[in-house]
Amino acid sequence: MNISSRVSVVIPTLNRHQVLIKCLKRILEQKEQLREIIVVDQTEHCPKFAQKFFSRHPEIKYFYLAKKNLPVARNFGWRRAQGNIILFLDDDSLISPEFFRAHLTNYKNQKVGAVTGREILENKPEFYTHGKAQEITEAGEIKPNTTSIDKSEVDSCWGANMSFRKKVLEKVGGFDENYSGNAMREESDISMRLRLAGYKIVFEPKAQIVHLAVKSGGCRTGRKLDWYFHFFHNEMYFFLKFFPRKYLINFYLRKLRPILVCMFLRGRGMPSALILPFRAFKEAKKILKKEKGNLAPIKIGIDAREAFIKQKAGKGEYVYQLTKTISQIDHKNLYFIYTRHFPQEKFPPNFKIRLIKGPKLFWFFRAILDLKAEGVDIFFSPTSFIIPALVPKKCIPVVHDLAVFKKNFQPLLKAKILETLLLGRIMKKNKILITISESTKKDLMDHYFFLNKEKIEIVYPAYDHIFKKATDSEIERILSRYQIKRPYVLALGTIEPRKNFKNLILAFSRLSKEIFDTHTLVIIGKKGWYAEEIISLVKNLNLETKIKFLGYAEKKDLVALYSGAKIFAFPSLWEGFGMPILEALACEIPVLTSKTSSMPEAAGKAGIYTNPLDLNDIKEKLEEILSNDSLRKDLIANSESQIQKFSWDNSAKKLIRIFEKFVKLK
Repeated sequence: MNISSRVSVVIPTLNRHQVLIKCLKRILEQKEQLREIIVVDQTEHCPKFAQKFFSRHPEIKYFYLAKKNLPVARNFGWRRAQGNIILFLDDDSLISPEFFRAHLTNYKNQKVGAVTGREILENKPEFYTHGKAQEITEAGEIKPNTTSIDKSEVDSCWGANMSFRKKVLEKVGGFDENYSGNAMREESDISMRLRLAGYKIVFEPKAQIVHLAVKSGGCRTGRKLDWYFHFFHNEMYFFLKFFPRKYLINFYLRKLRPILVCMFLRGRGMPSALILPFRAFKEAKKILKKEKGNLAPIKIGIDAREAFIKQKAGKGEYVYQLTKTISQIDHKNLYFIYTRHFPQEKFPPNFKIRLIKGPKLFWFFRAILDLKAEGVDIFFSPTSFIIPALVPKKCIPVVHDLAVFKKNFQPLLKAKILETLLLGRIMKKNKILITISESTKKDLMDHYFFLNKEKIEIVYPAYDHIFKKATDSEIERILSRYQIKRPYVLALGTIEPRKNFKNLILAFSRLSKEIFDTHTLVIIGKKGWYAEEIISLVKNLNLETKIKFLGYAEKKDLVALYSGAKIFAFPSLWEGFGMPILEALACEIPVLTSKTSSMPEAAGKAGIYTNPLDLNDIKEKLEEILSNDSLRKDLIANSESQIQKFSWDNSAKKLIRIFEKFVKLK
């Protein structure tokens, strides 16, 4: 293994030149194993003996940095390093033989993002322990055991002896420079972000240092009360960044002893000492708010109740695809997935599943309590208005459509009452609203005249890439299983009045004899409200042999069912968007849809449009598209450019930007 081109050693120092030189001499004994040594000196005046040492060793890259801050110095060093492994050492550390090789051996595993080594004190060279070297509990308590002789995966690095892949440092943004003074917890902070990004940290006992633990210089300050301010600030900042608020009392109890020492032993009861811990805590909270979305993860809750059910409708597919896509691209923020059904999918470390059972109203209140306990910054609510109405300052609701307010719509009375009561409050109180189309945004502006359009963001749905033209053999296999003969017209959606199946059925029954005799109408979708009226209509018209209801169909079957159809008919009365349109276009099937609401946004030039309330117009458009091969080919030719306008990846990235914008708003 050629390690000489891989390792850059970075050593920050401040007022410790004698011990620094001792450390460097030990490193130089193994210099053939290194790419470079970088010293970042924060001392105002480098003493002459140190200057002479550096002049005799040009292989050491010496930099002066005016700002006295350990995270700043570490960032300064690694960003100038040329190796792909960056190893950080304290300036009062003496390395063991084969030290660098011990670190590097672990990087054969590509999932390892960092390695931390064993530390012993000069006056206790034979002391050792067993067990996990660095553990961070759920409550944010750090349990160090750096003298362990057991190799293991650990929760955090140890600042005096740690290495990282440079690409990992770049990915997580380096060290957080908001840790001040003694910089305590900044190595645990970067370790947390590294693990959230999906990397492992390995404790390697063979990579051993003797820590001289010099009691002067370094990042220490002359005033002990200043040290306590930085201590309390850094501890609170670290806790609030990563850990649930329900452990805040536990945090204060753990810090009670240093708080009392600061107030009465060191501060002697002076007013400035009495308020110092709380002033530090307040400053930490203030900085955290500014850092949200940068090096401080945003804590985001998602209402995913409909995402992991087996028979998903449009809203369920919307939240499922966004959640899945975000999990693939955002490894920085913390997500809490609130659901009734445990997902089969595996999520990365920055996603926590919150499974809540029980009645509907109970579910909402349990979710609200958990949001507060976790300290969630944002609750993304794509399927319900209840929590956004109760906790408006924390929520980003999604308004899919305003169909309940349309004259030709027949919603359930409960749905209409709820949306009427809740939406008005949401429009006034929430900072950001999301719609899924320009059409719904326009409806909101028309219905709520007081609404500021700057509050409304559009996050479009897209289509699952499983949808593409199926092979002839796959089409025939699925059609045979469902007992469907070609040619057929396909329609899809929950069987409810809004989907306008009644008018589609009536229009289909009036097709010219030649077309009617040779085609069937296949309707896919689970039963919604008033479904029996639509099913009874087919029986009353004696069309059971011409119109088939398949119920809910799995995605893998839908691909073949779309692909085998002659056209896809979607004359809905009202849609927030119309994802089935994109699915049909992806399967290269011509689309007949309504010219109302958002459907022209979804179909573009790849669709033929009809008036959904005009039976004769639906009939004529069906006949036109079914009898005209050239027209169908033209529509299919336009489908590729239309579906490329929409992707879950782009929508997920936009949603993350909205989250980042939200936490910056007052």
